[in-house]
Amino acid sequence: MNKEQLKRGDIIECCGITAYVVDPNYKDNYVKVILNNKCKALLNKDWLSIWKFVSPIKDNRIVSNETFAIRFRNFIKDVQVNDPASEEEKEYLLNVANQLLKYQIQTATDESEINYLKRLNLWQQ
Repeated sequence: MNKEQLKRGDIIECCGITAYVVDPNYKDNYVKVILNNKCKALLNKDWLSIWKFVSPIKDNRIVSNETFAIRFRNFIKDVQVNDPASEEEKEYLLNVANQLLKYQIQTATDESEINYLKRLNLWQQ
């Protein structure tokens, strides 16, 4: 992989560490990333050569994070709109969020994800 292949938001991985590309055009030969959602780091051309692209979609799932669908739904619920057209868009997005959550519930297989859904009283057997 080289610097020219990267764009903001790409997910790369090396040795079990995941990084999110923040700025692929950082000064000189460096790429700015966030490692494991915690710290910012810079990767130069040599370090970048051992990283590989990874897909955020795992095991035929829409998202890899078990909390995403519920957080997305709650965010949409909290959005304040000021006109009827925006209210229709909000309703549409709320429907999308509910469908995503429903799909997550139907396809959950990981025990920690099932326990999470049970704690939220969403799990249906």
